[in-house]
Amino acid sequence: MISLETAKKLKDVGLKWEPAEGDSYYFEKTLEHIYPGTFFYGASSEMVKMSCIAFAPSLSQLLAEIEKRGYWWDIGHRIVEVGKIHKYKIWASKKHANNTNQEFITNSPEESAAQALLWILKEGCN
Repeated sequence: MISLETAKKLKDVGLKWEPAEGDSYYFEKTLEHIYPGTFFYGASSEMVKMSCIAFAPSLSQLLAEIEKRGYWWDIGHRIVEVGKIHKYKIWASKKHANNTNQEFITNSPEESAAQALLWILKEGCN
């Protein structure tokens, strides 16, 4: 699951969400506590939207959105020798365009894809 901070940024740059069964999101249960949640069959999408802080798309949803916006992607995995830390990379590039390749490295493939989508929504060649 992507971080709450990244989910909020995606919402702020205009990523739209229509709740569907199995979707993950962050919701506010009380003023002090924010929790991750999953939209289940039978739940009211309006109730989910009212309590929702931000949608947390899955890796497949993020990659589909990248493609929908005319970009290709490639994913890779790297182990950083210092402490054997696992890092994940996503490369995103506008289809049929030169010099648009960007690399996003984080601790999870979901977070890397979310960072790529943020770049596309904010600064990419839409």
